[in-house]
Amino acid sequence: MRISIIVFFAYLGYGAISGLFSQPQPFSLDTILFQATMPSLEEELAYRGIILALLERAFGHSPMTCRWRFGWASLITSLLFWHNVTLHDGRLLIPLSMAYTAFDGAIWALIRTRSGSLLWPMLFHSAVNVANSAVPMMRYGHH
Repeated sequence: MRISIIVFFAYLGYGAISGLFSQPQPFSLDTILFQATMPSLEEELAYRGIILALLERAFGHSPMTCRWRFGWASLITSLLFWHNVTLHDGRLLIPLSMAYTAFDGAIWALIRTRSGSLLWPMLFHSAVNVANSAVPMMRYGHH
């Protein structure tokens, strides 16, 4: 639990820092509420829920390393998440953003397999999205 809380605040900080590089924009409660719910519900349910479960069933529960429970299914879902997000968001040509997306997918898959729950990956995903959206809104009018 302690590590999960630390990681949650790390994702808040990561989202806030990445938000500093976005264009300032006016406040939108709709955007904040959307970022707090929809991407994490949709993407975590799909990637770390359904796809990960199907791939674990196909490959078995034979992780690459037993201690971390990160196996082929986790690796494949991380790469699928990276591929979808970078193409969907148009970040394909930004290598650092690509690396962050792949890293996020791997961390969230690891947390999902170790905890057995989608709750923590959903919370981490929401934290980074909300912070990434809120910081440009706080900077609006101060540029």
